[in-house]
Amino acid sequence: LLLAAAVALGLFSAAPAALQGVDLRGRTLSGDRAHGLDYRGARLQGAVFDGVNLTGANLSGASMVGVRVLAADLSGADLSGADCSRMSFSSAGLHRSRFIRTILREASLAQSRCIGGVFTHADFTAANLISTELTGCDLSEAVFLRAQMPDLRLSRCNLASADLREIRAESSEWR
Repeated sequence: LLLAAAVALGLFSAAPAALQGVDLRGRTLSGDRAHGLDYRGARLQGAVFDGVNLTGANLSGASMVGVRVLAADLSGADLSGADCSRMSFSSAGLHRSRFIRTILREASLAQSRCIGGVFTHADFTAANLISTELTGCDLSEAVFLRAQMPDLRLSRCNLASADLREIRAESSEWR
């Protein structure tokens, strides 16, 4: 449905794997299988991904400000260099995803789970990580300035040189 809708709207005419630079601002996409698609540099501001399978999708460099991801699977997705400010990853699966140098300012990862993700140099300034579970993730040199982390569960994560100033992390588990 995602591919058919994008073609019908005249958003692109290339093969399904090439959605680079596509403009889906403000669109709602639900129940679609978009795994492995290439959204590099896409304009997705304000879009809603409801239950969409984005496993292995390439979203590097995409503009995702204010995007809402509802119960979607982003396992293995690459969001490196993307602007995900004010983005909501509500109950998202983020296993083995890459967020290298990703802007996550004021983003919400509440109740999301990630095993083996890479968040090096990511900017989580004022982000919401309430009840989020991170296991075996690389968070080195990430910025968590004023991040909200109550009930965060961190296990076997690399926090080398991470900026943890002014975080709120009551009832969190750090192992």
